[in-house]
Formats: sequence, structure tokens, C-alpha cells
Amino acid sequence: MSKEDKIHEWIESQNSERKQRHLEKLQKELGIQTEIPQPKLRKRFFTRKLVAICSSAAVAIVITLSLVLYFTVFHPNPTPTDKSRYCTQEDYTVSKTTMTLKEYGEQEEKNLLYFDWYDSADEIIDSLYALKDTNEEIAFKEFIVNGLTGNIIYLSVTDNYTEIEEFQEYKNNCTFEYKIQNTTIFWFYRNNDGQMYWEYEGYKYYLTIMGPSTSDEAFALVAELFE
Repeated sequence: MSKEDKIHEWIESQNSERKQRHLEKLQKELGIQTEIPQPKLRKRFFTRKLVAICSSAAVAIVITLSLVLYFTVFHPNPTPTDKSRYCTQEDYTVSKTTMTLKEYGEQEEKNLLYFDWYDSADEIIDSLYALKDTNEEIAFKEFIVNGLTGNIIYLSVTDNYTEIEEFQEYKNNCTFEYKIQNTTIFWFYRNNDGQMYWEYEGYKYYLTIMGPSTSDEAFALVAELFE
């Protein structure tokens, strides 16, 4: 069976609800902007009131400038208490790359987990996610068809403070927990089709795995990542 036939056979085996869920893109988040109403000025002011208002405004300006100078000069890069960020599909682009996940980790000097199926792979497709405004790389996704076992995986990785809209499905579906070397794996598995996500050494991983007939077989494959 050719690799195209394997992929086609798997796609056709999925129920319509599953296919629909994978094909449909999540709706874009609505941004709500509240307009600040401008104060209406009276036509006439008593001199004393005008002086008092001007004085208050001057004090406010001085305080504001002082704060700006303090944080820009003395603290140019303040460390945020919460670095988490949520990226919608409007915020990033996805492009194909010739690098594998293993090669990407080595190039970026990141200790990333990956399935070492490259020598036996029938198909490998790798993608990079980058922010539109800064071109910062925020995620890497690898698709592999193992030619020896027929297993198929999508493995995506981000840093531990970036949330990406596309991957929220994993958190919605994976309600069970499993431990591998003190790492909590959140998982869902049904009809040879499983989803898992976890955090490990500063990175978040999102895995779709197809092929193993039981969840135990799927966990055995995931355990190989930690060896």
C-alpha cells in the first residue's frame, strides 16, 4: 500500500463529526473597544476654577511624565508577573519548512521531544508558526507516517507561556490524566484516534496519534519520547 493510500484510508475511516471538527476553523475572537467619552466643557469658567483645573492638570502631567521616565530609564524591560499570551489565527501564519522537529531543536538549541521515526517514515510534513507583526516563531508542528507500523502522528510544540487558538481543542477534549516520569499527560483516546497534551521542561506539547489499537499502546509510544 502506498503512503498516499495509507493517508487516504485513514482519512476515510474517520467519522464525519471528527472530520468536520478538524476541517472547520475556530471562529475568530471579537475585539470589543470601548470609546472614552470626551467631557463637555462649559462655555464660561470663573477665573479661580480655571486656575485650579489648570493646576491639577499640570500636576497630573508631571506625575505621568515622571512615571514614564522611571519605567523607561530605570526599568526599560520590566519582567511581567504573567507572561502568558493567547494567539488567535489572525495573529500568526503557518508555513512549511524542510527542517524536522529534531533539526529545529538542534538549530535553536532547544531540548525538544520528538519521535525518531525519520529513517522509516513514509511521509514527513513540518510547519512553522510565526507572528505576523514580529515574525517571532511561536510553534512547530510535525506530521509523520511511520512506514513500518502505519502509525500517524501530529506533534506540535510551543513555549510554556504561549496559548494558540488551534490547539485549544486538545484542552477541551483531554480530560483524563496519566503519569510518565512525573509528567502529567492529559489524554483522550477512542477508536484508534487519540489526543494528548503536556508540559515538559519549559515547553507545551500537543499530540494527535492514530494507529495504536489501545490507549496503553499509545502511552507506550509516548513514553519513548522521554527515554
